[in-house]
Amino acid sequence: RDLLRVNQAKYNAGVLAPGSSPGVFHVLGDVNLTGAGSLQIELAGPAAGTQHDQVAVSGTVNVNGRLDLATRDGYEPQIGDEFAIVTYGGHAGEFAEVLPQTFATGGWMVEYQPGQAVLKAVRQSNLSLAPYDQRSTPDPARHGDTVTFALTIGNAGPSTAMDVRVVRLAPGLEPAEYSLDGGASWLPWGDFAAAGEVEVGETIALLVRARIDDSAVGEVASVFTLASAARDVETADNTAYGRTGVAESIL
Repeated sequence: RDLLRVNQAKYNAGVLAPGSSPGVFHVLGDVNLTGAGSLQIELAGPAAGTQHDQVAVSGTVNVNGRLDLATRDGYEPQIGDEFAIVTYGGHAGEFAEVLPQTFATGGWMVEYQPGQAVLKAVRQSNLSLAPYDQRSTPDPARHGDTVTFALTIGNAGPSTAMDVRVVRLAPGLEPAEYSLDGGASWLPWGDFAAAGEVEVGETIALLVRARIDDSAVGEVASVFTLASAARDVETADNTAYGRTGVAESIL
């Protein structure tokens, strides 16, 4: 449904809500949505004006406020759904925050394309790697000894994490191997350790072992970092550290 057409530039420091549940709000001019402002969008399907709200701006839309989303009419978002929530002649900036960030099986992101801002329902995980800091077994170790680290990969969701990989930076600990079955079998660590899919609520035990290089002195520090094909907006817990004292330098 087409709503009010405004024939002048608009500045919005409050709430911009197309309303009429849902509708298209036309602006013949520019829109400035400041950090104190928010855009409210109702979602019930992919068609603008009849199933979801849209703001159509003939000029430039300047965005750095908040995007507030609400579903209606029993709509349940599915990964892959897309909504052209704003159309424009030009745009600057990005929404500082999208609320809520997630839905039952995924998360929201906004892609700023030529002529339109598209809200996308995407796969989104919340991976973690623990413990944050640990000593190897054994510790300390001597040149030529093999040391082991025990890591746990978790996923708080809301989506399954696909193609999960762990990369490592560990000068002084080569060659390295990893195990996903409690040490029954070991795989060579190339560019990464491949953990595959991690379901929501699942944890995967990752064992890592490597040899102390003959040139290592003092303490050898290992850095392990998670990555996956699913979007992860909480990356602070995606890194873990391992430490090994080198016995020769402690005598």
